[in-house]
Amino acid sequence: TGLQTCALPIYEIDAWIGWLKNNGAADIALIGHSQGANQVAVYAMERHDPSVGSITLLAPAMFDFNRVSAAYKDRYGAELPPLVDRAQVLVQAGQAVEPMPEVGFLSCPNATVTAGSFVAWYRPSPLRDTPTILPRVPVRTLVIVAGNDVVVPDLDSAVQPLSRPASRGKAQIVVRMVEGRSEEH
Repeated sequence: TGLQTCALPIYEIDAWIGWLKNNGAADIALIGHSQGANQVAVYAMERHDPSVGSITLLAPAMFDFNRVSAAYKDRYGAELPPLVDRAQVLVQAGQAVEPMPEVGFLSCPNATVTAGSFVAWYRPSPLRDTPTILPRVPVRTLVIVAGNDVVVPDLDSAVQPLSRPASRGKAQIVVRMVEGRSEEH
């Protein structure tokens, strides 16, 4: 694809798909929420597994590095870009398991996290932004958006233009809005 994937979720989904096929499943529908929805979309885009006939993405994750950096600074009082750079240097030097002590990570203010995990979560990547990859997903896709989602408030405007019927080798993309709000993913 020309994009660098985060391999672990792909291999984990591979394992479950293998288990399903070994137990007789032939037409599999994958469902994911938030970051899991993004991982399902990446899986479908990367693997092209004929047993996966459709995916459903519930409030799929979006990723904008500037927005993530601003939120990181608000939450932890630290600049994210230098931390990502430091972690990437360690990963590129073959030290992905090197601990980074006392950094903000996900919802933990003073975590010790490996450089590889930090990079995997915070490094800018088009694969982390579901609307960016959605047009390249080769299976029927249903995207469900919460009406007043405060976590991914721009999701509806980002995915609505991507809606399309199935045609000329392009898979159908359906976007549905549900009333209510999603306050935490």
